[in-house]
Amino acid sequence: MKRLVLLLIFIVLNCFCKNLSLKINDRIILFQQLVEAMETYHLNPKELNDELSKEVYHFFLKKIDPHKSLFTQKDLNNLSKYEDKIDEELRNGRFDFLDETINILKKNINKTESYALAALNHAFSKDFSEAIETNIEKLTFSKNQEKLKKYWYKKIRLRILEELFLLEMHHPKLAKIELEASARQKVYQWIKYKFNGLRNQGDAFYFEQYVNAYLGIHDVQTAYFTPKKKKEWDNQINRTLVGIGTVLKMDDGYPYIKEIMLGGAAWKSQEVKVGDKILKLKTAKKNEVELLGISLEQIIHLLRGEENTQLQLTLQEVNGNIKKITLTRTKIALDLAHSFVLTHDDSKHKIGYLQLPRFYRGEEGVALHTLEEINKLKKENVKGIILDLRNNKGGRASEARKIIGYFLEGGAVMQTSSRNSDFTVYEDDDLEAQYQSALVVLVNTHSGSASELLAGTIQDYNRGIIVGGKSTFGKGSIQRFYDLEYTDTEKNTKLGTVKMTIGQFYTGAGRTPQYYGITPDIMLPDDYKYIESGERVYEYATRPKIIPNVEVAPSKFGYKNKKLLQEKSQHRVTQNKKFKSADTKALAIAEEQNRSNIPLMYKDFKGYKMLLNQKKDSYRDIFVNIENLQFRLTKEDQENQDSLDLEKQARRIHLLKKDPYVEECFYILEDMLG
Repeated sequence: MKRLVLLLIFIVLNCFCKNLSLKINDRIILFQQLVEAMETYHLNPKELNDELSKEVYHFFLKKIDPHKSLFTQKDLNNLSKYEDKIDEELRNGRFDFLDETINILKKNINKTESYALAALNHAFSKDFSEAIETNIEKLTFSKNQEKLKKYWYKKIRLRILEELFLLEMHHPKLAKIELEASARQKVYQWIKYKFNGLRNQGDAFYFEQYVNAYLGIHDVQTAYFTPKKKKEWDNQINRTLVGIGTVLKMDDGYPYIKEIMLGGAAWKSQEVKVGDKILKLKTAKKNEVELLGISLEQIIHLLRGEENTQLQLTLQEVNGNIKKITLTRTKIALDLAHSFVLTHDDSKHKIGYLQLPRFYRGEEGVALHTLEEINKLKKENVKGIILDLRNNKGGRASEARKIIGYFLEGGAVMQTSSRNSDFTVYEDDDLEAQYQSALVVLVNTHSGSASELLAGTIQDYNRGIIVGGKSTFGKGSIQRFYDLEYTDTEKNTKLGTVKMTIGQFYTGAGRTPQYYGITPDIMLPDDYKYIESGERVYEYATRPKIIPNVEVAPSKFGYKNKKLLQEKSQHRVTQNKKFKSADTKALAIAEEQNRSNIPLMYKDFKGYKMLLNQKKDSYRDIFVNIENLQFRLTKEDQENQDSLDLEKQARRIHLLKKDPYVEECFYILEDMLG
């Protein structure tokens, strides 16, 4: 029966996929393999029933119209007949809901663009006392097209006010009529960018979103990757990419240079500057591409390519000058594990600082690099190490397990559970601790997955003190990649990959990071102190599966009196102006999150923005230079690094010298050392 249902699905997909980028047969086989993989391997597969149908229905609409700015309630009334029938469509091999949704959306894109342009040319009403709701969770769909038109008037008015405020701040001598004309021109560029991007998405994009809506209601980590996206994922894990070495940001419909990566083609040319706008791109094989209206994802794909291939950029400099330059794509190594020696004017101790940006793999993975850095620090006779896992989203658990073992003398370092409740315990194979002195692990809400495994297991054994915000990210699930491909008589065709949740992992003692994260021993105020963060904020976050905790023997290298450390740190933090500002900022972020109804009279809007800016100014003293905290390279790095490496390290030190969280970790280690 299952095979019959799938066959019917694939016959209809054959009809649906005529306009999609992959060949018809490829789409059929992709969908077949995807459905079978979910039913066979996913941790918690959902039954094909009315409940699943309703979830897919609402999640798909949320994915393609998150701001409720394209569909009306009348449109949804017409589509609502499918709300509990998607499961039946799948059983009977039909995709009427998807077809009709795309048709309505395409018509509405043109309609809403006309509403936006009409609003742009509308004169401001001086007594307009309404406001606009900006929290997408509080928004409701407009009742009909007339209401949607009014909503777009508010959206465009808000965009104009935003631009007007910025222009007035930077060009206070310009006349009001000039300011408003310039603001409207910038919003016009945004409208063209917005709607060109929507039109360029195409049916293939919506098919992909539909597939990911089905996957996404199972859990937030399960997703489909096109071959292109899978390659980008691998580059991140392996910490290498091929491109020109720039970080971009979008503004007024164009990409701007936000950062230039050391060692990349842009840096070597000395012709690319931060703030430059990229107007056009031209590769050796393709015509010149105008970038207005193209998504950031598409632009990044154009910038990347094969090593040693050329790319021509048309740049507009900050002063308005336009120039063309040609760059050659090169391989760029992203940040790897690195370390420094810390000293403090008020202390006789040397402390090691070791940062792991990701649990990457490769011929030389992060575990090997970490051990090398530990050995460098040991040669410096440091009395303790700060292991910085902030913003480390995870990676290879096998690398994390090896690193955990560097601080322990045997014992369980990880446990896993599968769909069939099978449990596996991973032991530290090396019974020698490569590092035996004091340890502090620094985390934040963006420390996820393998970072949480490491921090949590170190905490289990009382091997070190975990320091950070109120919790880590909360990803304790295990994913596996399943390639979707087939081989015919001519070639092997790759259709993409599904990243699927197949189990959950636990710390050495059996604690789960899933959903709630790891709670630090010592908490410091950060941006997320008063708001929810991490995986638990997502609608389909997986709930943790609890297993019995296992008693593990406390490490003989750990610190016994956590309470004393907590009291001393709390006293310092309450007296520290930087952390007082951090707490004030966290409160303001929570208030701003709750205040989502923005006034649309310029006088009121300006007052609202001025108050925000005043608050932002008060946060500038969180990250200022810490004069009595010194960072330097290890002697081994000083002798062996080239000029490019030294410049990278100088950049890192410049940022660390302003970091109060690292400074507090230094003090905590001082307390541990006595």
